Amino acid sequence: MALRLGALGLISAIVLLGQDPGMERISLASARLRDAGARMSQDWEVPRKPLTDFHLALRDWIESRLPKTKAELDARFPLLYPSLITDLARAGLFRAHDTKYGVVSSLSLSRPPEYPGALLVIAGAALPCGTDQSVFLYDWNDGNPVRRLESIPDAPEFGQPAAARFSDPDGQGSRLAVLTRFAVTCVSCWNGIGYTLFRLGPGTAPATILQSGDRGIYYCHDWNIRLKPDDFLLELPGRSIDVGILIRTHVLHYRVGKDGAVRTDPVALQPQDFVDEWLTRPWDEMASRSSASNLEQLEKWHGVLHSDIVLGEFQFVQPCTEKPGQWQIAVDLDWVAGKELPEPLPVYFLIRRKENYRFQMTGISFDREDGCPGESSPSEEKPTLFGSEPGHP
Repeated sequence: MALRLGALGLISAIVLLGQDPGMERISLASARLRDAGARMSQDWEVPRKPLTDFHLALRDWIESRLPKTKAELDARFPLLYPSLITDLARAGLFRAHDTKYGVVSSLSLSRPPEYPGALLVIAGAALPCGTDQSVFLYDWNDGNPVRRLESIPDAPEFGQPAAARFSDPDGQGSRLAVLTRFAVTCVSCWNGIGYTLFRLGPGTAPATILQSGDRGIYYCHDWNIRLKPDDFLLELPGRSIDVGILIRTHVLHYRVGKDGAVRTDPVALQPQDFVDEWLTRPWDEMASRSSASNLEQLEKWHGVLHSDIVLGEFQFVQPCTEKPGQWQIAVDLDWVAGKELPEPLPVYFLIRRKENYRFQMTGISFDREDGCPGESSPSEEKPTLFGSEPGHP
């Protein structure tokens, strides 16, 4: 009853204030969101439908305030953000870094230097454990503003954008855009990161999605993005199958052509990390990184050992003195195919290391291969493809 009375009171206040229709819609969506949020029993639960309605109302109101021409955008841009914030705050709908449902807790407007004539808007709705952020990209290059990209979270996870990046245009005027999102969580350096790769054509048509996925990330360490008109690289610290190592470098590299985006090498930067990647990624990604001469047998091994969660301990990572270019990696596996084993299972992986961080699985056995004497410990280095470039985007 108290919640209904509170909502009715807010609606009455809106009518009395005579707000513009767009602001009235945001206020009504805010009241419904507060009411739905009060019924959530856990902080991680999210009333998705009322939250989406709030984002849409906010989007439409912002669009009603956008300049009508690029010349007007250039002239008004410095005052556009303070104008929006002032009006939202006056209506009681903006409170920076708030954690209560029904308010805008963050808002940013930027002009991507790689994309002249565009405006990037990131609007955040408050959550108990973070911010649920929607992303909109507008283009004035053909006259009036056109919304070319829209991303509103559709699930409780991956609501907080970590970065929105744009490539320079290619020869035809097309460019890539990538949006990365953190999972919404209260307190932890361990998190998840989702990524969506878009293509923006030379005109003003809506962006098309080329690739999307997610990975675990330890976001208290540096991570990097590189984006070119035909290439996307995401390098981040994430879990190792070996809890003693704990964190390894994950590499997500895509080549982009007219038919879409295809994952390409490198997929790992160390022999031990390649074994980790081979065990935890699906066969359709690892088949091309497995020896053609032993492909049928390796596919069977992958079917037995693969899982999203594999745990074990690297016993040694040893270059083969009698087999140049090859390495043998011994792993005592504790958890395979989604199941914990009653005792560690020793498995030996033979891989070929090529130039430019390219690896290939050549053999797997329960017995150690000859030609690789020694028991070198796994490397503790954290190699990177980004050199001395800054960390967080």
